[in-house]
Amino acid sequence: NFQNRIGLAYMPSFMENSTFHIVSLEYLRRSANKKNTLITKINYGDRNSNSGFQFEAEDYWVHSKKNYSFFNAAISADEIFPDFRAGYSLFSGLNKGWEIETGARYIWAAEQNTYTLVLGGSKEFGNNWLNLKNYVTLNNQQYYPSHVLTWRHFLNEQRDYFSLILGLGISPEVQNSQYSFNGYKDKSVGAGYQKKLGNHYMFAITSVYNRLFFGNEIYKDRVDIYANLYYQF
Repeated sequence: NFQNRIGLAYMPSFMENSTFHIVSLEYLRRSANKKNTLITKINYGDRNSNSGFQFEAEDYWVHSKKNYSFFNAAISADEIFPDFRAGYSLFSGLNKGWEIETGARYIWAAEQNTYTLVLGGSKEFGNNWLNLKNYVTLNNQQYYPSHVLTWRHFLNEQRDYFSLILGLGISPEVQNSQYSFNGYKDKSVGAGYQKKLGNHYMFAITSVYNRLFFGNEIYKDRVDIYANLYYQF
């Protein structure tokens, strides 16, 4: 029943000879009829003494009982973030707990255009939710596929859950790293936990281990952490 939410996120990324930290402050406003949810964010990033800001907005628009849209856009004048990125997805609910996502993503960074098509599907069964997202990214006239499988097991309600994440290739939606064009050579695995605290607070933490390819059979390990604290009112 809450219409407002304030959130604070800390997203560090650790790799040999490189660290990347993002701190994000967000404000969420839900319309009285619950058909529109707008989220605005200010992101501050720091990587190896290089820092900057990014301004981001998201919107969820409910069209009917079974269909809603997701919009996203972000801009930055600092090298640490892409100059501009945008995205759109249409979610369509089907029978027996199935949902289909179709969408596209665009990134303008380092004077390069990156286009991505998104096709995903999810299924609710019992106290579980399973989601598979598939990406095909076009950059410099080459295509790079990637996939992310997420499983959530709900505890008391849908705001309390454990999650497991498996990735093949690096998704262009990863927030605290630059997108990789190594295809299936990059792999990831992660786990998360979200918990409602009382009537107003919610806490979530996720950790993802990545095995990244750097050419000539050289691999490096990177650990990404996503920690979020929300206050709803």
